[in-house]
Amino acid sequence: MCTSETLAPAGVKIFLNLLQLACLTVNAGDGIASLAAKRQARRLVEIADSNGSNSNSIDNLSHALGSSNAAEETAHTILQFADSASQFQSLNTIVDRVRILLTNKGNTGLFDVSKKLLGSLQFTPTNYSSSDMIEIVSHLNTKADVFGPAFDKLCSHFLFIGSKTDKLISKDRLIKQITFFYDEILKRGYPSGFNKTDKIFEVFCGKTKTYFSNKFKFWNDDIIDDVISTLNDNNLTQYIDDNWLNFNFANRIELIVQGSAIRKYKSGEVLEHLNPNDFLLDAPGDFEFALKLKPKDFEIFTYIARQYAKEKNLTFNFQNVSSKGFMKLDGIEKLFGKEFVKQFRQTVRNDINFLSEDINFAIVKEGGPYDLEPFLKFKY
Repeated sequence: MCTSETLAPAGVKIFLNLLQLACLTVNAGDGIASLAAKRQARRLVEIADSNGSNSNSIDNLSHALGSSNAAEETAHTILQFADSASQFQSLNTIVDRVRILLTNKGNTGLFDVSKKLLGSLQFTPTNYSSSDMIEIVSHLNTKADVFGPAFDKLCSHFLFIGSKTDKLISKDRLIKQITFFYDEILKRGYPSGFNKTDKIFEVFCGKTKTYFSNKFKFWNDDIIDDVISTLNDNNLTQYIDDNWLNFNFANRIELIVQGSAIRKYKSGEVLEHLNPNDFLLDAPGDFEFALKLKPKDFEIFTYIARQYAKEKNLTFNFQNVSSKGFMKLDGIEKLFGKEFVKQFRQTVRNDINFLSEDINFAIVKEGGPYDLEPFLKFKY
């Protein structure tokens, strides 16, 4: 064992020996050797963090193990087992943390923020009991490849999505949707509505990127000059000059798939990893994707849009857009024009197994209330 507070080779060797023994058992995830490996991994992480100067465990572990590629790979394995130990021993504690992300006394939880932004509570916080939450969190732990606060956030987002009052998702259905996302969508790399022959996701993504690259810029240099003249921030002004005067869509905006098309099976489509008969009762209603901007770019976008709307005499609540970090489709139609949306749908209608009117998109601020997981990045 480690006899001092250092990441001694003996301690790492013990972990690797336990890991090897665990892999030889029938129920590798639940056996005594596996539990011992998890506990030893947790001990190694604690030592690395106490001695390390980095803000995250993976860097502290990698440094303690020698900072090589092999060290980083070993560090990932140790961290995975360590986090598994924490979750195995304290699912209730994780659920408590997740519950705080959903609602808390500071009114900063997802339910709290949603109520503040929408003016009324359109979610049902009691949709899942404590035992439901433990089961959902436990299932996510077997699927997700994230740990610590990122795992808590992921759990809160799934539970938040399942608690929308007019679209409540039962515990069993949510668990199935989690399975579908991780075991089908992520493994094959494309959402419902596509296949490998004639409805090819990469083709849709390429056409979408091209369309928005050519059509998204609705402003001119005069609009940019008017925006800059209203600002009293040299850093922001310089950023606009560098990145928005000669606007490059792909550099400023990320395209991601959200919504039910990455959690639900569309009847009749071929599944590559799962049995379609297990998912027949839960079909996606539409195809949703987001144009995601980093916070600074979203702020600039709202400045430009506000100035443009002012000059074009468009009625628009930009304070609402700024506070929500979100512009939904009707706002996009008002700002860009209905033809902008109509032409896009016509451009991609033959490349996706959804009706054109069921293809929807929004503009989202990264880290904002509408930047929810899970999501799937576009492929070009």
